[in-house]
Amino acid sequence: MLLRPYLILYRKRLVAAAIFSVLAALAEAMLGANLCNCPPGSVEVLNRFFYLVDLFNVLLSIFMALILGFGPAGPLPGGSSQVRFLLTRPIARTSIQLYPLFIAMTAIALLPGLGWLVLLACLRLLHSPWLTHLLAIAQHVPSASELGPNSGLLRLLGALHLGPRYLAAVSVGLAMYAPLAAQRWLMLNRQKAFRVLGAVIMFILALPMAIPWLLSIPSYASAVFLLPPPHAGLTYLPSNLGVALHLAFAAAWVSGTFAALAGD
Repeated sequence: MLLRPYLILYRKRLVAAAIFSVLAALAEAMLGANLCNCPPGSVEVLNRFFYLVDLFNVLLSIFMALILGFGPAGPLPGGSSQVRFLLTRPIARTSIQLYPLFIAMTAIALLPGLGWLVLLACLRLLHSPWLTHLLAIAQHVPSASELGPNSGLLRLLGALHLGPRYLAAVSVGLAMYAPLAAQRWLMLNRQKAFRVLGAVIMFILALPMAIPWLLSIPSYASAVFLLPPPHAGLTYLPSNLGVALHLAFAAAWVSGTFAALAGD
């Protein structure tokens, strides 16, 4: 099975990503616990909490994209040698690209949610008051306020529209990962234009975050990172168009890299 060797190569990065997923969920739960000291039902406090939850999820996806994009065959010391070694093996080039891509995309898509599930399971087993606080916060959201106390976790998550919020964070992570994954192949391409593009990818990706005052522009933060504008309200949902564009951006990089490697 060709997938197993890549899992072994990525195991340390996958473990690090899993640990950070749990730590991010724990940090968000601590923020929720601190809301107990605030006036109950304060709309401003709730807005700030859900904004921070969205921000943490986006930052976690970006972090996982970085740690997996600089994978064992990436632009690290010795990374180029590993890539050249793979390209000389009797393995289809699409397989060399596809397996790391599958592992990274699965990790970016699933690990943040699994981190939350692990934390919620621990809180439930320990009968922690944090779980009660989080449920109380969730029930202040207008779409979840009409649910009863025994409505069930799935109905509550659906009422909070966590699916679109989660997908938005994942799409940002994939849009960050795809160019990083492409860099390892572009840097070894025989055509100079591709090598130059691979060399400047990091500068292209750093540009949206290089100018701090740009992040303070609500429309910019919403378009690039799919974050809610300040005081957007508890009914805010990420733009479907924005999510689609981020996924299309990632798909374009993956498809372009496959074509560049096949034509080299």
